[in-house]
Amino acid sequence: MRFACVSDLHLAGPECPRQVGFLAFLDQLECDRLYLCGDIFQHWWHWPARDGAASPRPFPQYVEVIERLRRFSLGVLPGNHDWHVHEFFEMLGAEMPGPDGVLRTSWGSTTVALAHGDQADDAAGYRALTAVLRGSMFRTLVNRMTPDQAWRFLGGLAGNGAVRRNPALIAAQVAWALRQPEDIVIFGHTHAPKLTLSSEGVGGALRARTVVNIGDGVSHGTWVEFDSQARPALRIREFAVPLHPSA
Repeated sequence: MRFACVSDLHLAGPECPRQVGFLAFLDQLECDRLYLCGDIFQHWWHWPARDGAASPRPFPQYVEVIERLRRFSLGVLPGNHDWHVHEFFEMLGAEMPGPDGVLRTSWGSTTVALAHGDQADDAAGYRALTAVLRGSMFRTLVNRMTPDQAWRFLGGLAGNGAVRRNPALIAAQVAWALRQPEDIVIFGHTHAPKLTLSSEGVGGALRARTVVNIGDGVSHGTWVEFDSQARPALRIREFAVPLHPSA
């Protein structure tokens, strides 16, 4: 039983070195399920199907990535850069998160929760911006644009992808994760790879908990693997082909 989790790759088109490296990674990857935990794409959009098309139309810059992903069994979660990507992949049969943006599942006898990780960000400004960008008015606005117009517009909103370490948010993510009932909680968003083991008293007994920040493909080049045949089964790994901007 082998599962792979990636997050915060911020793929930005065919010329993006991270996108080239991720395609090479997918060509070598063998797993039972691949989880995309948000911000895989720097700025994702897809338009409703029309003119007889069988499915919605995503940015053409991401078509090659989508085609590579089709061979995998997927779990797909929204990030703050690609907040409705899961809607597209649901039509390809991907496992979906619940209304809270958390995908709850089991790997054998181990319960697992996967999220992008921004659930822990309760800053008023972030919440307000999130509400606007994910609202119906913004969706209507972008749906009226051509793909070229939307690529430039959303690219401007997404910024240059600079990573700013936020220790308070990282701590809030761990606190949020420890409130979840699952044995393992995996997330990204803060670009800070770390695997934390903890225990808590439950009914007089100690219960092991594992909290994992996947990291990113921007500055760390990390992903997470669960392999039931390996020891330890859960590991943070580095991409064989670095996904750093200079790759």
